[in-house]
Amino acid sequence: MQRTAGNGRPMFGVALTGLGGLLMVIGSILPFIAGSSGGPFEGQTSSGLGFPRGKVDLGVGIALLLIAFLIRAMRLTLFSARILAIVAVVSSAIVLYWSIRDVSDVAKLPEVDPGAGLYFVLVGGILGLVGGVFNLIARQPISFPSPMPEETRMAPAPPEQPPESSP
Repeated sequence: MQRTAGNGRPMFGVALTGLGGLLMVIGSILPFIAGSSGGPFEGQTSSGLGFPRGKVDLGVGIALLLIAFLIRAMRLTLFSARILAIVAVVSSAIVLYWSIRDVSDVAKLPEVDPGAGLYFVLVGGILGLVGGVFNLIARQPISFPSPMPEETRMAPAPPEQPPESSP
């Protein structure tokens, strides 16, 4: 069972989703391709924003950060929190799949190596996927706190009686 804050919102899944989104944003800015040492492209890099998938990674990373914020800060019903968790799982899975393909495709190219950005996006996709699954299987509702039981409510104070006067 996932630890929750005092207001009933899951913390671990939200933290993983937000961290995954942050790593995707950072990774999309970092180089996706770096020239290998000793080759004609040595020292040359190409940022992730130079590729269409890098821009998609940036968008998904921002979306995951927004989803983590919404689940943590807003008073969502269980249904709407689960919808956001499904969006996080699906988008992270797509980014994870394409990141694995990109790393393996770049590794096959001669004289270029995968850059740090691809690995950041790959790890961000894994964390976003795991965090989304944790948010999806959260057992406690992510909604308004329940009202206090009848026993714990304070009883109203008895009405004040006027002081008795002596004759």
